[in-house]
Amino acid sequence: DDPTKLQAIFISNEARQRLTLRDNPAAVQATAVYHYSHRDGRFPIACLATVAHPGTPWSLQRASTFPTGDQRTQLGINFFTGEGTNVWEYDPEPMREQLRPGTPLWTALTNLANFAGDPDGAYPPRQEAGRIHPDPFITAFGNFSELRRAIGQAIDLVNRGTPADQVTDQLSLADQTTLQTAGCMLGMLADNILRI
Repeated sequence: DDPTKLQAIFISNEARQRLTLRDNPAAVQATAVYHYSHRDGRFPIACLATVAHPGTPWSLQRASTFPTGDQRTQLGINFFTGEGTNVWEYDPEPMREQLRPGTPLWTALTNLANFAGDPDGAYPPRQEAGRIHPDPFITAFGNFSELRRAIGQAIDLVNRGTPADQVTDQLSLADQTTLQTAGCMLGMLADNILRI
C-alpha cells in the first residue's frame, strides 16, 4: 500500500478544523432592515446582503469590494464567487405582493424549506434519543427549519379558509420576519442568476 493514500486519516486536529469551518463562497445570506414608521414595522425597508468570507484577508476584501464592470448586466456582486456580497442593499418592495401562497416566490420558499428544513428542527427542536434536531444532514446547506414551520402555519391558515393574500398578515411577527428574510435571500440569488 502507498502510505500517502492514508495521509488524510492522520491529519492534525488543526487541519481537520480548517476543513470543518470551510466557508463556501457559493453562499447567500440576507438581513432584513425594519423601521417602525414603515408599514408599522412589519415589512422591511431594505434587504442587505450580509455574506462575508473571512477565511483570508483577500476573501474578506473581495466580499466587501464591488468590482467594476458593465453596470447594466453585472453590478459587481456574485454570490457564486464571493465578490461584493457584503452590505449590498436590495429593495424588498417587489417581494411584498409575492409573499403569499400560490406565487412563484412562495413555491421557491416551500422548495427551500422542504430541501433544507428539518420537520422536527424548528425551535424548540424535537428531543429524541439517538437523533439530533435540527438534523445536520438535512440542514447542511442552511437551517431552514423555522421557514418550514412558518410555511406550515401559513398552509394551515389557507386550509381553514383564510384567503391567500391575507395569510402572512395572520402570522406572528416572527413568522413574517422568517418569510421576509428568506424571500430577500431568494430575491438576491435570483437577481444574481439573472445578471451572470
